[in-house]
Amino acid sequence: MQVPSIAEAIDRPDPEWVAVLLRDYCTDQGEPSASPVSIQLNRFGLNAPKIQKVCEYARVAGYYGQEVSDGVRHLWAFGLTTQDIARVLSVTPETVRQVHQEARWSQEEACSILLHIQGFTPQEISMALGKTRGWVYYIFDIHGVTPNRKNRRATDRGQKREIIRRYDMGDNAKDIASDLNLEAHQVYWAVAKARMDGQRVRT
Repeated sequence: MQVPSIAEAIDRPDPEWVAVLLRDYCTDQGEPSASPVSIQLNRFGLNAPKIQKVCEYARVAGYYGQEVSDGVRHLWAFGLTTQDIARVLSVTPETVRQVHQEARWSQEEACSILLHIQGFTPQEISMALGKTRGWVYYIFDIHGVTPNRKNRRATDRGQKREIIRRYDMGDNAKDIASDLNLEAHQVYWAVAKARMDGQRVRT
């Protein structure tokens, strides 16, 4: 699998690639806030220095306490694996698993961050998850996320039908978006909206 460049990630942010950038940035304790990686993460709406600071507090604490819990929560929400979280925070994978098992974080919390990275606005996220916009903003504030507010060309009825048809056939969302001159997150949103409307779409 070819790893995308930072420039490619900016144009079409992939959640897994964003997680890798964040992981590496938070692992490097000497990384300045104005570094290229921090600037790119900021373009995704992520306050990398704030997230890194939470991770630093967890590393300094060095034991299972509130600081470690906060660090695990941040990195979990951004999609990092248990092993990666343990490496960033300098704790054992068992500690990460214990923190997560004892926490009351909802899966919607991580989903809201994922949808943000894919380009959704707070209003779209609240509709997709059945949450209020206030809840979305609350989660974003916890994790240092700046909401997406950019206006974009809406998909028309014909494009929506074509998206669902091709997605059901197994086509990749990025390929569909490229062929229809859309963004990948518009394809994901059309599929999510179709499901909310009761349409049967492949998972």
